[in-house]
Amino acid sequence: MKFIPSRDLRIRPGQVWKQLRKERELIITSNGKPVALMTPVTEDSIEETLRIMRSARNSD
Repeated sequence: MKFIPSRDLRIRPGQVWKQLRKERELIITSNGKPVALMTPVTEDSIEETLRIMRSARNSD
């Protein structure tokens, strides 16, 4: 899993999107700490992806 500083989203968004397609998941960090997970979705998969992520989050 690759960690990306949030600053890269502002400065090099195109590079972040390329990395996301390559890695399939990215962890966004702020001040070196994880704050978000990026995962690719499509129009067809977004609802299922959200359902799975919400279910996983609620099982903690």
